[in-house]
Amino acid sequence: MGLFFGKKEGRNTLVLDISSGSTSAAIICTHKQSVPEIITRVRTPYFVKGEPSGENLERTMLASLRTTLEFVLAQTPTLKSRGLKSGIDKGLVALS
Repeated sequence: MGLFFGKKEGRNTLVLDISSGSTSAAIICTHKQSVPEIITRVRTPYFVKGEPSGENLERTMLASLRTTLEFVLAQTPTLKSRGLKSGIDKGLVALS
């Protein structure tokens, strides 16, 4: 796990996944002596309506990503009670 998350205690990583039909986000907290803990996660599907063009895909995907990130942001008070001790230290983005 050190390859992606390092070995520092309590580091928080925002992981984003943008795929061809959904966007997802997770906040992961690392611990020195155990596996990383998933603090929260969400997946938002999206469907291209109308003509399947690059513009429509981009617009729909960005709206889905905005909804995904707003969900994570809205959970911040709950996340602090579940172990999120500080802000996000780094982010990873996967395009799948």
